Amino acid sequence: MRAGFRDMPISRKTVLLLFLFVLIPSVLAGSGVIWTVYERNVQTNHRLVLQKLENRSQSIEEFMENVQEMGTDFAAAPCVIDILKYGRNSLRYYECSNLIKNTIKYNGHIQKVQIISDGKVIWNYGKDARYIFDDSGNEEYASRIESGSMFELWSPAHRMYSLERGSFSEACWMTTYYRGIVDTRTMSVLGVLAIQVLEEDYCTLYEDILENTPVAAWIENEEGDVMSATQKAFLEEGLPSYLAVGEEDSKTSSYIDITYQGKPAVLYRQKCGRFENYVLLLNEKTSMYQYILGFVLLIGLLFLLFCIGFLLLYRVLVIRHLEKLSLQVESARRLAEERKERESISLKGAAMGYKSRPSGMSQKGDEIRILTDRFQEMLGEIDILINKVYMEKIKSQQAEQQALLSQINPHFLYNTLDSIHWNALRNGDRETGDQLEALSSMLRETLNFGHKHTTVEREVSIVQNYCFLLEARFHREIEFSILSDPSVMQEQIPKLILQPLIENAYRHGLENKIGNKKITVKVKKAGENILFYVADNGAGCDRAKILRQMEEDGKECFALKNIRDRLRLEYGDAAGFHFWSREGTGTIVKLTLPLS
Repeated sequence: MRAGFRDMPISRKTVLLLFLFVLIPSVLAGSGVIWTVYERNVQTNHRLVLQKLENRSQSIEEFMENVQEMGTDFAAAPCVIDILKYGRNSLRYYECSNLIKNTIKYNGHIQKVQIISDGKVIWNYGKDARYIFDDSGNEEYASRIESGSMFELWSPAHRMYSLERGSFSEACWMTTYYRGIVDTRTMSVLGVLAIQVLEEDYCTLYEDILENTPVAAWIENEEGDVMSATQKAFLEEGLPSYLAVGEEDSKTSSYIDITYQGKPAVLYRQKCGRFENYVLLLNEKTSMYQYILGFVLLIGLLFLLFCIGFLLLYRVLVIRHLEKLSLQVESARRLAEERKERESISLKGAAMGYKSRPSGMSQKGDEIRILTDRFQEMLGEIDILINKVYMEKIKSQQAEQQALLSQINPHFLYNTLDSIHWNALRNGDRETGDQLEALSSMLRETLNFGHKHTTVEREVSIVQNYCFLLEARFHREIEFSILSDPSVMQEQIPKLILQPLIENAYRHGLENKIGNKKITVKVKKAGENILFYVADNGAGCDRAKILRQMEEDGKECFALKNIRDRLRLEYGDAAGFHFWSREGTGTIVKLTLPLS
């Protein structure tokens, strides 16, 4: 299989690679993106629908509260109580009629008001003359109020009939609000007030949510009875069993995925404020797999068109030129072989891994592979020449470097400083002699015969000599304090990690200060670490600015950056570099090195 792919023409390889590394990843990545976007859109849509239902539930709550407030006013009206007591003999009969007439006149959603006593209608007023409704069904709900089991209730939607041209005909669906009329003196239920509202008025409160492709919307009470519905079949036949919402879904706002008539759907549910009614919306759910299938088909078609156009252009712009170049390289190879035969030069086993292609190698297959084989032979010969020149260059550089190194003899420098030191002592200049001795000792420890490590003791010695030179230079105006723990003096550490800090402390902290100048160096052991402190009471600096410069170019704080980077290279995360400073107070640098 591998050999077959290798010998395959480049055009076929291109198609195969495009399929494996463009089409398949694009389909997978696109499907993942579609899935993610789809899920986010679904969640966003759920929130928007529930928000819309919440707004409609507030309108429904206000609608019901309005009807109940009118019922409260009617039930408390003295004229209504008087009619319950005396019937048509009541002296306030017309007062009651005018009260209810005016209320219905200014509240268009109320269709009829009744006063019921002992299950019989004793007072009845409708909005329109032709709306003389059949009163079947009142007895059940009115009896609940009169029995004292409840004080008020809303009935589910029920069909009502109007008397038109002398006969009953189906006219509409009604929802009725029943409320008990109580004698305030005896607190006994005298009768029931029934306010009937067109179910269509309910629909106007929530039917505008039926946008896009929803199936139905309806209102149901806590017992599962339908109060109103945009799909009237729900009023006649009741809700299908699969639309029943269980007790676990009785929270204020929720949605569940269901199957409606064999198709995926979502059922949204929103409670209507303090009332035990719920507004529900059944909405079709578009399957995500349909989006992915459409995407895959679209990508496949685009890929096919892309491959056809790409191969045509690729053939004209690339493959033809590769074939010409391959022929030219082959011609050059043959000329080179003829020259090698004449000169009896064998290039077998060319350096750097380049191998000559045996004569008679296949000319079929991948055009680039054929061209590469030809090129390998040329590279083999070129590499021999490059390798020869390169090795000669390295030898020349090594010789030059060795000559330069031999010119630097540390012993000559030490001997010269010692000679000047003794001359100064013979001439009685002890101060100069001491300074030369400190400088010689400091240089000897610094060079350390090329070693990059030293002991804590030697590092402290370098610091002491450097401090001595500073004191001599600046007439002892700087107070140095060096405190070291004897238990760590023989531990190995990178050399020259303290002296740059002291130099940095003087240059940036103490050089321009007037008054007491002090530098403190402290070395101590802490567990498995050695702690180094260098502190001064100088001018201080902006710590955040210095740390930012250390992370950038580091030119303004070269000493700090150099030491930090050296410790990172030497110890990694085991080493610590801490820096504190306050303007006008001083600076402290703390180094933490693990014991060797």
